Amino acid sequence: MYKNIFSYILIYFFCLNLNFAQEKFPFENIKIGAGYLYNFNKNEFHKYWHSVEGLSGYLQTPFYLGYIRLGLNYSYCVSIDKPAQPDFNYLVAFLDWGEEFELPLNFKISPYGKFGMAQMDFISPEMFVHEGFLIERELLLGFGVELSHKLFDEWYIFSKIDYQKVYFYPSFELTYFQIGISHKFESPNWLMEFMK
Repeated sequence: MYKNIFSYILIYFFCLNLNFAQEKFPFENIKIGAGYLYNFNKNEFHKYWHSVEGLSGYLQTPFYLGYIRLGLNYSYCVSIDKPAQPDFNYLVAFLDWGEEFELPLNFKISPYGKFGMAQMDFISPEMFVHEGFLIERELLLGFGVELSHKLFDEWYIFSKIDYQKVYFYPSFELTYFQIGISHKFESPNWLMEFMK
């Protein structure tokens, strides 16, 4: 149910004002952000592993009709039934595409879509298997919405809900709450020239 609601919100904000987005210049500034993430949904995946918290970092820049964001998420997943399922490091490299909309009182709301690659790096010294079987990589798709507030200068605090579907077999879904801080600065001239 909540996935459908997020989808409608995402479509609404993307269609709301495309002219506003076109006034921005691609790569004119860079935002660096880092935060804490907490997995709060429960499904079949959570019968086997306990995945609660992790860290996230990203770079964001204006792009056509919005912004793009490149980032990494890391968390550690603990097996509920050892040694049947080993623990693993969970790493996600992602690309978000979205748009920011101004709200009163220095707030911004930002819906986005997500594309990425998820890697499960199993930690299993007691299992005598080939090393290649201890790493699994698959496609990830998702979407989310972020609420940010400007603190001072170009420093922001943000929180977001981030839904991800990972296409392992069988596929599973993880929904995260994130909170963090970010800083925006003008892109250096050499980068602007290179991007042109």
